[in-house]
Amino acid sequence: MKNVINYYYNLYPEVIRQINNHFLFPINNDKYYLVPYERPLNEIKDIFSLHQELIKKNILVHEIILNKENQPLTYVNNIPYILMKVYVNDIKAGDLSDIHDIALKSIGVQYNPSLSRINWFQLWTNKVDYLEYQISEFGKKYPILSDSISYYIGMAENAISYIKYTTIESKTMPLDAFVVSHRRIEKDATLYDFYNPLNLIVDHKVRDLSEYIKTSFYENKNIWPELHEYFTHNPFSEYGLRFLFGRLLYPSYYFDIFEKIIDQKMKEEEIIPIINKVSDYEEYLYDIYNYLNTITFIPKVEWLIKK
Repeated sequence: MKNVINYYYNLYPEVIRQINNHFLFPINNDKYYLVPYERPLNEIKDIFSLHQELIKKNILVHEIILNKENQPLTYVNNIPYILMKVYVNDIKAGDLSDIHDIALKSIGVQYNPSLSRINWFQLWTNKVDYLEYQISEFGKKYPILSDSISYYIGMAENAISYIKYTTIESKTMPLDAFVVSHRRIEKDATLYDFYNPLNLIVDHKVRDLSEYIKTSFYENKNIWPELHEYFTHNPFSEYGLRFLFGRLLYPSYYFDIFEKIIDQKMKEEEIIPIINKVSDYEEYLYDIYNYLNTITFIPKVEWLIKK
């Protein structure tokens, strides 16, 4: 890979560290990452434009370095790679203050619709159809998934219904402007992940907040003080809080692992800790519901209240 970096970028690192299929190297105290590009090819132009706008807004997003052909992608053995200069502490854990900072600075950002993920109703409906098809095809091979998926599809349908009635009954406000968000905030996410342009999309600000809340629960992390601080300085509309609770109902944490198991990237047993915490997560949801109601009334979910 050293020859590729030399030839395509006119950079001459002395040391290159490889972590899986990522290549890291310093030059003159700057940090560079050469990584595979794994998003749809038709999005790269819009990702590049978005990242340029964020840099103008003084958001410390990684800078995409164009190759000698003035292109963001460089093909190595038919695999597209992208080179980025990293300005943040790439090993520091990200938190709600980082989520808030990115969202606040990116309000009103210009973007192409290819990066929008706001149509949750359709996206979630399609995901449920896809998962039902997958389990009908491969269910016998994965008994743990087969036995557990009905509950999570039910949760997803609850979330879809909650979002649907929110759009009918509540009005959006300026507080609900689209902001830069992340495809997913994974467990142990660092500032490298938070400011990686390849992880960015455009969505409502509750997307990142909800995923952070869900991830923190499964990491056994107490975020109540952090959450209270966040809501103290970050106003929400009724529409936004209802959207937030709808996303908390949606079991993205289960579906993400489900797909990795089907794609043979994870062992089936790795989903058991998620399944074992069903009751605990329902209690967590109930506590968050009560907390959100101290800010603005939002509709209750009958089965959750009864439990």
